[in-house]
Amino acid sequence: MLIEDKGVTLAVHYRLVRKKDIPLIKAIFQKALIFYQIKNKVKTGFGKKLLEVRPAVDWNKGKAVLWLLAKCKFFLKEKKVLPIYIGDDKTDEDAFKSLRGIGLTIFVGRPRDSYAEYFLNDTKEIYMFLNKILQLKKCGDICQN
Repeated sequence: MLIEDKGVTLAVHYRLVRKKDIPLIKAIFQKALIFYQIKNKVKTGFGKKLLEVRPAVDWNKGKAVLWLLAKCKFFLKEKKVLPIYIGDDKTDEDAFKSLRGIGLTIFVGRPRDSYAEYFLNDTKEIYMFLNKILQLKKCGDICQN
């Protein structure tokens, strides 16, 4: 088990935990947080082999990505911005939904019910995809000069 301190949030990763121990980890997680959940001090979330603790505020990856996009557009003034969001978990769905129609949203893994518009199979395909974008960027720079 790995506990990741993300500053404002906390993630408990249990990918490497024996299958028989997962229910115990989930039970301890819930027991440790129940008081804070009842008092509306924290929110909990779940992802792919992940338990998450967040502040009890109306904020998610979708709102965060739109905030970052607005900042980016402000600083870049008239330059065009194409947001690309790549994720592999249900915790990324808010971002996929927020960027639908204004950016590229890519789910990594088996295609499933997702707000992402595109799918890649694995990290190898992410690398290939990003290399293609870099090649297109370089070609565009050369063609414009």
